[in-house]
Amino acid sequence: MRILAIIGIFFGVFSFPEKDWSGEVFVDKNDGYHLTTPQEALQNGWLRPKRGYIFGNRIDFATIDKESLCDLPGIGPSLAKKLLQLHKENPYPKWDDIDSISGIGPAKLQLLKSHIVLKKQLP
Repeated sequence: MRILAIIGIFFGVFSFPEKDWSGEVFVDKNDGYHLTTPQEALQNGWLRPKRGYIFGNRIDFATIDKESLCDLPGIGPSLAKKLLQLHKENPYPKWDDIDSISGIGPAKLQLLKSHIVLKKQLP
């Protein structure tokens, strides 16, 4: 009888999900990422991220590529190309180097700082 009471209390305290979440992560170029269903993403024009930031993980500039840059909100192909050119010249730049790229103002620089990490080159 005690066992049945313990089992009853266990199921009364702990709830188990009825089904698993079937959503996926999609990227909205203007508003970041969303957890949603493929149907809703298709209706809104959101894309599956190829690489890049998801759930707040920042991208290492030293290993950056076009796909990861284009996943970032507000970064289009033109600005991604300029950032890749800087990466080609110097994979370990300073924020001043990135700020000097045309098309990057204070707001865009803050956006990049929140999604990209710059690491120092090891000696």
